[in-house]
Amino acid sequence: MDLNDYWQENKRFIVSVAVGLLVFLIGTLVVSGVVDSDLQKALRTRTGYKNSLKNKARHTSADKTRAGEHNEALQAALGALAGNVAFVPRPGFELDPGAGSASNQYYTAVDQVRGDLDVLRSRHRVLLPEGLGIEPVKTNSAQTIQRHLEAVDLLERALRCAIDSGVKNISKIRIELDPAFNSRGGLGSVERTRVQMTIVSPSDAVSDMLMMTQSDRFGQPLAIEKFEIKAARNKEDEVTAAITFLVVRLRPIELDAEGEA
Repeated sequence: MDLNDYWQENKRFIVSVAVGLLVFLIGTLVVSGVVDSDLQKALRTRTGYKNSLKNKARHTSADKTRAGEHNEALQAALGALAGNVAFVPRPGFELDPGAGSASNQYYTAVDQVRGDLDVLRSRHRVLLPEGLGIEPVKTNSAQTIQRHLEAVDLLERALRCAIDSGVKNISKIRIELDPAFNSRGGLGSVERTRVQMTIVSPSDAVSDMLMMTQSDRFGQPLAIEKFEIKAARNKEDEVTAAITFLVVRLRPIELDAEGEA
């Protein structure tokens, strides 16, 4: 079969293939031209932005000065807030590295608090839980013992306020460290040790106690997380109050090289 015969028999197929190939080539050239044009335009735009950012200052020295002043004001406000919130233990409730084991220091402080409050309890005829509800600390960890020591410090302050306010019955006391203290995730920026107590007393005494805990009697108010009160069914003016005090520890916020938290 010669070429002319092949053409006569297959010219429709050959023409179809040729037209399809031509359309494909034209489409490829058009798409390539559009994409290349957009790509080159985007690259030029990016280069222009980079040069602009590199060669032109976006902030003046006055902006830097104002930012520094704002930062100092924020640091001062943060310091004042921390001073009002963070718990500051009194002398005798901080572990002394040169005063023997942490456990001995803790139990010495606990015995002193129990003895002092037992005298007040007897004088004012106040009912308190056995041993003030303070459970033994079964660890030699100085960090754990220090947190329990701070909780005993807060408890002693709160109980003195309660007794001096005329509260007659403190039925339950419980100390609980922050659940995150021993967790794998670690502590956040705010650590909370809870000191919980249940009071059964005339409402006026409970009210006076709360006001006293928020005074500067001990140098700073006692932080309260929760307060619930219920009236007694059988005794007029008697209430049951559940109060949760907090020993608050604030951890410093660490900034990266860019100044971000």
